Amino acid sequence: MYKVLLVDDEPASISLMKTIIEGCQGFSVIGIAESGHQCLKRIEDEQPDIVITDIKMPGMTGVELVKQIHEAYPDIIMLAVSGYSEFEYAKAMLKYGVMDYLLKPIVPSEMREVMEHVKKQADSLYRMKRNRILHQRDHVNHEEVKQYFHYPFYSGIL
Repeated sequence: MYKVLLVDDEPASISLMKTIIEGCQGFSVIGIAESGHQCLKRIEDEQPDIVITDIKMPGMTGVELVKQIHEAYPDIIMLAVSGYSEFEYAKAMLKYGVMDYLLKPIVPSEMREVMEHVKKQADSLYRMKRNRILHQRDHVNHEEVKQYFHYPFYSGIL
Protein backbone atom coordinates (compact mmCIF):
# COMPACT_ATOMS: atom_id res chain seq x y z
CA MET A 1 0.00 0.00 0.00
CA TYR A 2 1.55 3.31 -1.07
CA LYS A 3 1.29 6.15 1.44
CA VAL A 4 -0.04 9.47 0.09
CA LEU A 5 0.29 12.87 1.73
CA LEU A 6 -2.09 15.59 0.46
CA VAL A 7 -1.09 19.26 0.66
CA ASP A 8 -3.73 21.91 -0.01
CA ASP A 9 -5.27 24.80 1.90
CA GLU A 10 -8.75 24.20 0.43
CA PRO A 11 -10.80 21.64 2.44
CA ALA A 12 -13.10 20.85 -0.51
CA SER A 13 -10.12 20.03 -2.71
CA ILE A 14 -8.56 17.81 -0.03
CA SER A 15 -11.86 15.99 0.48
CA LEU A 16 -12.28 15.28 -3.23
CA MET A 17 -8.69 14.11 -3.71
CA LYS A 18 -8.89 11.90 -0.63
CA THR A 19 -12.11 10.26 -1.87
CA ILE A 20 -10.65 9.62 -5.33
CA ILE A 21 -7.32 8.26 -4.05
CA GLU A 22 -8.88 5.97 -1.48
CA GLY A 23 -10.99 4.53 -4.30
CA CYS A 24 -7.81 3.62 -6.19
CA GLN A 25 -6.28 0.24 -5.39
CA GLY A 26 -2.91 0.30 -3.67
CA PHE A 27 -3.06 3.76 -2.08
CA SER A 28 -3.79 5.07 1.38
CA VAL A 29 -4.01 8.74 2.35
CA ILE A 30 -1.90 8.89 5.51
CA GLY A 31 -2.03 12.60 6.12
CA ILE A 32 -3.11 16.05 5.16
CA ALA A 33 -1.11 19.27 5.36
CA GLU A 34 -2.48 22.77 4.82
CA SER A 35 0.89 24.38 4.09
CA GLY A 36 4.33 23.57 2.76
CA HIS A 37 5.90 23.87 6.21
CA GLN A 38 3.33 21.45 7.64
CA CYS A 39 4.04 19.08 4.75
CA LEU A 40 7.78 18.99 5.41
CA LYS A 41 7.14 18.12 9.07
CA ARG A 42 4.66 15.40 8.07
CA ILE A 43 7.17 13.93 5.62
CA GLU A 44 9.66 13.48 8.45
CA ASP A 45 7.02 11.85 10.66
CA GLU A 46 5.01 9.82 8.14
CA GLN A 47 7.53 8.99 5.36
CA PRO A 48 5.04 9.07 2.46
CA ASP A 49 5.72 7.51 -0.91
CA ILE A 50 3.72 10.17 -2.77
CA VAL A 51 3.05 13.86 -2.13
CA ILE A 52 0.27 15.65 -3.98
CA THR A 53 0.47 19.41 -3.56
CA ASP A 54 -1.39 22.50 -4.60
CA ILE A 55 0.71 25.28 -6.12
CA LYS A 56 -0.86 28.38 -4.58
CA MET A 57 -0.76 28.22 -0.78
CA PRO A 58 -0.04 30.77 1.93
CA GLY A 59 3.52 30.92 3.21
CA MET A 60 5.40 28.50 0.97
CA THR A 61 4.29 27.94 -2.62
CA GLY A 62 3.96 24.49 -4.07
CA VAL A 63 6.95 25.22 -6.33
CA GLU A 64 9.13 25.98 -3.30
CA LEU A 65 7.79 22.87 -1.56
CA VAL A 66 8.55 20.47 -4.42
CA LYS A 67 12.03 21.96 -4.76
CA GLN A 68 12.74 21.20 -1.08
CA ILE A 69 11.21 17.72 -1.31
CA HIS A 70 13.19 16.96 -4.47
CA GLU A 71 16.44 17.96 -2.77
CA ALA A 72 15.83 16.24 0.58
CA TYR A 73 13.70 13.23 -0.44
CA PRO A 74 14.44 12.39 -4.10
CA ASP A 75 12.52 9.07 -3.98
CA ILE A 76 9.18 10.68 -3.14
CA ILE A 77 6.88 10.76 -6.14
CA MET A 78 5.23 14.17 -6.49
CA LEU A 79 2.11 15.40 -8.24
CA ALA A 80 0.88 18.99 -8.49
CA VAL A 81 -2.65 20.35 -8.64
CA SER A 82 -3.60 23.91 -9.44
CA GLY A 83 -6.41 26.14 -10.54
CA TYR A 84 -3.90 27.95 -12.75
CA SER A 85 -2.95 26.61 -16.16
CA GLU A 86 0.04 28.92 -16.62
CA PHE A 87 2.92 27.20 -18.35
CA GLU A 88 5.56 28.70 -16.03
CA TYR A 89 4.08 26.88 -13.02
CA ALA A 90 4.05 23.55 -14.82
CA LYS A 91 7.57 24.10 -16.16
CA ALA A 92 8.91 24.90 -12.68
CA MET A 93 7.20 21.87 -11.16
CA LEU A 94 8.56 19.51 -13.82
CA LYS A 95 12.06 20.90 -13.24
CA TYR A 96 11.87 19.59 -9.66
CA GLY A 97 10.66 16.12 -10.55
CA VAL A 98 6.88 16.45 -10.40
CA MET A 99 5.45 13.45 -12.25
CA ASP A 100 2.21 15.10 -13.38
CA TYR A 101 0.23 18.33 -13.15
CA LEU A 102 -3.57 18.28 -12.71
CA LEU A 103 -5.80 21.28 -13.17
CA LYS A 104 -8.60 22.19 -10.76
CA PRO A 105 -11.41 21.53 -10.66
CA ILE A 106 -10.15 17.98 -10.45
CA VAL A 107 -11.87 15.53 -12.76
CA PRO A 108 -12.10 12.19 -10.91
CA SER A 109 -11.48 10.05 -14.01
CA GLU A 110 -8.35 12.05 -14.86
CA MET A 111 -6.99 11.72 -11.34
CA ARG A 112 -7.65 7.97 -11.30
CA GLU A 113 -5.73 7.66 -14.58
CA VAL A 114 -2.81 9.64 -13.16
CA MET A 115 -2.83 7.45 -10.04
CA GLU A 116 -2.54 4.35 -12.26
CA HIS A 117 0.64 5.86 -13.76
CA VAL A 118 1.89 6.75 -10.29
CA LYS A 119 1.34 3.15 -9.15
CA LYS A 120 3.40 1.84 -12.07
CA GLN A 121 6.18 4.31 -11.25
CA ALA A 122 6.09 3.42 -7.53
CA ASP A 123 6.05 -0.32 -8.30
CA SER A 124 9.13 0.11 -10.49
CA LEU A 125 10.94 2.21 -7.88
CA TYR A 126 10.18 -0.27 -5.10
CA ARG A 127 11.25 -3.23 -7.25
CA MET A 128 14.57 -1.48 -7.93
CA LYS A 129 15.06 -0.69 -4.20
CA ARG A 130 14.21 -4.25 -3.16
CA ASN A 131 16.71 -5.68 -5.67
CA ARG A 132 19.42 -3.34 -4.40
CA ILE A 133 18.72 -4.39 -0.80
CA LEU A 134 18.79 -8.09 -1.71
CA HIS A 135 22.13 -7.69 -3.47
CA GLN A 136 23.66 -5.88 -0.47
CA ARG A 137 22.57 -8.34 2.21
CA ASP A 138 25.71 -7.91 4.30
CA HIS A 139 24.91 -4.20 4.74
CA VAL A 140 21.18 -4.41 5.47
CA ASN A 141 19.52 -1.21 6.65
CA HIS A 142 16.52 -2.43 8.66
CA GLU A 143 14.55 0.77 8.10
CA GLU A 144 14.91 0.38 4.32
CA VAL A 145 13.79 -3.22 4.53
CA LYS A 146 10.66 -2.18 6.45
CA GLN A 147 9.91 0.54 3.89
CA TYR A 148 10.38 -1.48 0.71
CA PHE A 149 9.33 -4.97 1.86
CA HIS A 150 5.77 -4.48 3.15
CA TYR A 151 4.75 -8.08 3.55
CA PRO A 152 5.34 -10.23 6.66
CA PHE A 153 6.76 -13.10 4.58
CA TYR A 154 9.81 -10.96 3.78
CA SER A 155 10.86 -11.05 7.43
CA GLY A 156 13.68 -13.50 6.58
CA ILE A 157 15.61 -10.56 5.13
CA LEU A 158 15.85 -8.97 8.56
